[in-house]
Amino acid sequence: MDKLSILKEYFGHKSFRRGQEALIDHILSGRDVLGIMPIGAGKSVCYQVPALMMNGTTIVISPLISLMKDQVNALISSGISAACINSSLTQEEYAETMRRAIRGEFRLIYVAPERLGTSEMERLVSSLIISMVTVDEAHCVSQWGQDFRPSYLRIAEFIGRLPQRPVISAFTAMQIRPTAFTIGLIIYSFIALFFVYTEFGIDSIFLMYILYHRYWLSSIHL
Repeated sequence: MDKLSILKEYFGHKSFRRGQEALIDHILSGRDVLGIMPIGAGKSVCYQVPALMMNGTTIVISPLISLMKDQVNALISSGISAACINSSLTQEEYAETMRRAIRGEFRLIYVAPERLGTSEMERLVSSLIISMVTVDEAHCVSQWGQDFRPSYLRIAEFIGRLPQRPVISAFTAMQIRPTAFTIGLIIYSFIALFFVYTEFGIDSIFLMYILYHRYWLSSIHL
């Protein structure tokens, strides 16, 4: 299925919203992306659609259990195989989810950043083709990573340990300048080329300046 057919069948939309298609196209071409979009702009579609088109499993790093559950329940109700791995699962539920995950039954697996360094997660990702790693609510890298959730600062290390490097995508609704800089610095610290999409006027000028001097900024849309 093509991207528009997936959008219609699984998400019930006839067309993409502003910015979504550009981000999806860059992901499908194998390029890393950072999407900075307003609340309600449909950020999740930007990684969920390509996750269904790519060969393998997408790991979604998400900050809150309630957010994971809402996302996974919505995907399952739409007929998409997805799961979350977090502390809300009983021992039996966790074991069954891991068994199914290792068999490659899920297209998307939602995890908290603290799970990335566990031995169970290491075994899981070593047994799968990881097509993409997505950081949802990526402003948490800046807001929480330096304080009480240091696992956010080790996302790049997790990606570096994967057998094959996947596409990396990150999404946030926060347009604070230091936040955008920190996201790029921590998550994309070893990336030479990535695509930035932002709808926040003057902050795009800041992004263009700071990221161009740190990396090679390939494209930016207002």
